[in-house]
Amino acid sequence: MPIGTIISDLARRGLVSAKPAVTRNDIRLFPVRPDTGPVTPELVKTLAEEVDEPQWPRFEVKAKACGFQSGVDVRRLNQVNDELEMEDFQRKLRAETGQL
Repeated sequence: MPIGTIISDLARRGLVSAKPAVTRNDIRLFPVRPDTGPVTPELVKTLAEEVDEPQWPRFEVKAKACGFQSGVDVRRLNQVNDELEMEDFQRKLRAETGQL
């Protein structure tokens, strides 16, 4: 028998559980030993406290002086510039064509 067939057969056997899966409301339940107690909120809290989580440095936003007065929306300056250029273009076009 070829080695590939043997490996495929072993892999297929590994995918099939010896015991059928127990489900409740379409959620698979894991087997529990008889001497295991219930999971309580206190147990969850205790276990969560035991986990060493990395302490990330506090995130801070630092203001940067841009030379603008307070209340100026720096993100909108390009739009204002475009509008001023359009007004200037329209004024020059009217002057060339003799329109007021």
